[in-house]
This record gives sequence, C-alpha cells and structure tokens, in this order.
Amino acid sequence: MTDVSGGHGVSRRDFLHGSAMGALGLSSAAFLAACGSTSAGGGASSSATSTGPAGGTAVKGGTLRVGLVSAGSAETIDVRKALNFPDYVRLFNLLDPLFFAAPGGLVTPGLCQAAHPNKDATVWTLELRPGVEWQDGSPFTADDVIYTMQASWHSKQSNIFSLADSIIDYTKLRKRDKLTVEVGLKHGVAQFPSTTFTQNSFMIKNGTTDFSKVIGTGPFKLDSFTPGTQSVFTANRNYWGAPAPYVDKLIIDSSYANDTARLNALLAGDVDIVPTVAPALAKANAASGRIVLGNAPGPAFIAPTMIITRPPFTDVRIRQALRLLADREADVSEALAGYGTPGNDCPGQTLQFWASNFKRARDPEQAKSLLKAAGHERLSLTLYTSDIIPGMNETATLYAQQASAGGVNVNVKVVDASIYYSAASPGGNYLDKTFSLNNWTTETSSMALFYLSALYKDAPYNETHWTTPQADQLLFDALSDTNVATAEQKWHAVQQLQFDQGGYIITNNFNWLDAYAPKVRGIQTTSAGPCDYYNFKRAWIAA
Repeated sequence: MTDVSGGHGVSRRDFLHGSAMGALGLSSAAFLAACGSTSAGGGASSSATSTGPAGGTAVKGGTLRVGLVSAGSAETIDVRKALNFPDYVRLFNLLDPLFFAAPGGLVTPGLCQAAHPNKDATVWTLELRPGVEWQDGSPFTADDVIYTMQASWHSKQSNIFSLADSIIDYTKLRKRDKLTVEVGLKHGVAQFPSTTFTQNSFMIKNGTTDFSKVIGTGPFKLDSFTPGTQSVFTANRNYWGAPAPYVDKLIIDSSYANDTARLNALLAGDVDIVPTVAPALAKANAASGRIVLGNAPGPAFIAPTMIITRPPFTDVRIRQALRLLADREADVSEALAGYGTPGNDCPGQTLQFWASNFKRARDPEQAKSLLKAAGHERLSLTLYTSDIIPGMNETATLYAQQASAGGVNVNVKVVDASIYYSAASPGGNYLDKTFSLNNWTTETSSMALFYLSALYKDAPYNETHWTTPQADQLLFDALSDTNVATAEQKWHAVQQLQFDQGGYIITNNFNWLDAYAPKVRGIQTTSAGPCDYYNFKRAWIAA
C-alpha cells in the first residue's frame, strides 16, 4: 500500500508533475492491490507548461492571501451545498477527503490510507488513517465516515446526493472496527476511490447537525467567514500532514467583481495567489516578471452541448456534421489565447483510459453532405452561452462563425451568468437547453467520476440526455473491470461510441492557469486542478 504522511501524496496535482512528497499515484485497482500504476492518457499543452513557483527549503510563518471572484451571498460553508469556487477553496483547506485526486485520474491516500475491492468491485473495504484528530482534539474514526456518508452524501440537501445514491448501496454500509469501513455498491466500480473526491464529499464529524459551524481535520481552522467578502483561517498545528501547513494564516478574499480586478490586486501586492487566471490576462502578463504563471493541461473542457433526444439532434448525422464544422485549433488559439489543446469530443484528456487516438479534423464539405442527407441543408440553431468561465462566450462566437461554412446559421444568445443554470434562464434550466455552451471543471478527476456524473441514463448531470442501452452496458462493463489492461480496452469501446454518436462538441480542453506572487513557494499548478486543487497547505512565503 501507499502511505502519504503529509500533503496530498503525489500532490493530487502532481499527477502530472512529480510532487515534492514523492509518493506514487496509483490507479484504484492498483492502489488497493499495491500494484504498479498506469500512465495517464495522451494530451499536451499547446503552450509551454510550467508548474509555477519554485521549491527550496520551506519556512513557516506569514500570511497567504488568495483572490477570488465573488459569488456574493450565495457563498456557503455547508459542505453539502458548496457550488462555487470560493466554496471549494474554503472546504479544500478546512476538511479532508478519503482520497486525494492524483495525475491521470488516479488517487493517493487521504483520510483513507488503503482500500480493497472484492472480485467484482461491488464491495470496498476502507482502512482509515490512524492518529488523525478533528480540530477540537477528538479522534477521527469509522463512525465519522459512516455518518458523513449517511448524513451528508445521502442527504437530499447535498449536491452529491444523486451521484452518491447512484453508486452506494447504503444498506450495505458497515463499520468493521474503529478504523475500518465496508462500503457496498449498487454495481461494480473499479475506480470507486476516485469518485469520492468532489467538493461535496469531504469528511464531517459524527453528529454534525449545524453545517454552518465547521470542525474539520484539514490544515486550516476557520476564524471568520463573511459570504462574498472574506474568510480568515489559522494553521492547524495538529494536522496529520505535518510539517504542513507552513503559513500561519490563510485569507480567502472573495470580494473581487471580475478577473481583471483580482489580477490587478496581485500586481499591486494585495493578494499572493490568483487561481484560474483568464487566458488573455495570463498571456498579457506572463513575461512581465511581476507574476509567476502556473500552466498545466488537464481534463477540464468547454463544449457546445446537444440534447440528443430532441430534434434536430435526434439524427446522428446532424450531430456528426456539427462536430465536423468546429475549427478546434483556431478555438484554442483565439478563445484560449493558446492555453489549451484541441478537443476530440471525448471527455477525459490526461486521465487514465482516455482515448487519445481519436481525432476529428474540420471538414465543412463532409458536414454539408451529412446535413443534406438528413434533410437540413439550411439549418438554423440557437446556441445559449454565458460568461461562467473565461473562454465560454468566445468559444460560442467562434463556433457560430465556423458553422456558417457548412450552411448552418447559429444564433448565439448570451445569458447573464447569475441565471444561466437556473429555471428562469432562457432556453430552460441547465439540463433543458437543447443547444448550449457548458464547461466542466469539477467531477473531471477520473473517467469513472465523469461518466457516472454525466454520461449514462441515470447520471445526475446528463446534459446531452445520453440514454442508449448499448452505451450503459459498455460503461458498466468498463467500470467494474479491475484489470487495467482489459479495462483500457473496454473504456476505449465506451469512448468509441461517444466519439461516433455523442452530444458533446468538445472544441477545446483548457489548461489550468494560476498566477502567483514571486515570493510564493512550495505550491504548484498541476493537471489535477487550480493550484493543485487549492492545496494551500503546501505554500510558504520566501523572505
């Protein structure tokens, strides 16, 4: 087994760039069986990658300030309801998961130090880390895990409810001893540990009823929280991942109105880290010498999304034609300022089992032929979009221009970000827009997590309405296979069907871009997520 005594093991972000901790990132099956790891899927950045801050000998002390775009009064400290980036950042530093995400869709130990599946991966035995204390001094035990799964994951108030309930059989959830939990699943999932790493799945203390008062096992303790303004934390000096954290105080400033304002704050010395910099701002400031830019490819993507159960997208020829009209290289260059890679319509770039061999070149003439055969030589569509993340509106505008080469008229309708995913949104709520721009930044840490979230009949975020029985049969066969070699073949078949018939037009995979003050050290940007998934316990301040 792999044991990680500090940090996130192979620094979950290190799954692309080796972590200073030096632990191995293992696939779920290997992690349980203590076998070797497999490499991540293909994919490389179209711009020079960089992990960001340099290393050196860490020193303790000082204050680390992080600048985020405000989510206003919607911000919460309730782990069940976390839904925006300021929420994620706070919770990732207050609480701990069972497993940390690692490069390539792999995992490293968190509060669970080892996990073992039965033969068909329908029952998992979790061995919990000994000696962990909650921030009030009480011990972390199996009772906390059982309570978390039942009172948080299984709560209809939780954003993870639909996902967790589609996987876990709560009648088969058992405490074996003080530090051992048995989890029964509704179907085999060989990558089950990776599915437990989401913003809503961190461990809470047994008996928690007031979710506005957080007692965690994480590296920082909460001092104060003002939604839409600021959160202040102090170091947890009894943290199980010692010697981290290094800074004495962490301030999450979520008062900024936009990306430009918070980058200006970094340049002025008012904050030390700006996660997820807009590509245009990164390009404009990368060579200034005033920031250190972290730039790493990852599985996140932007995509025009077709509901395949609604006309005209019920005809696979229409879906194929629209995919052939995308100029993916131009999209990366123009919408992402070069900080990304062309998409191939299959989610999962950099992850274990991703089918990097699938390629789709632009071919307007073939697209015209398919549209004519489908009886839609002059197709008109409304494409909804919003400025949820940098690059979305730009991608929509570019795609509309590119589609005209195939005789397709795409009317781009920009919706205010505050209502884009609400029932009041033009075109319907999130899962109702027939043709819309969407992005995936979370739930992308493994193929299993993404497909269970978005690409099977009962997936909670099935935005393409992917419902074919053949697809579900292929998916669950791949999910339950604990043999890496045969699982890779099965996952390839899953993606072949998605490549041929799916509803995503993945024009680009965008890189994680983070800006750091030159004095920041230790923390790095990796393919796992922004700032190694907001791994601020690793950061320290140089004199």
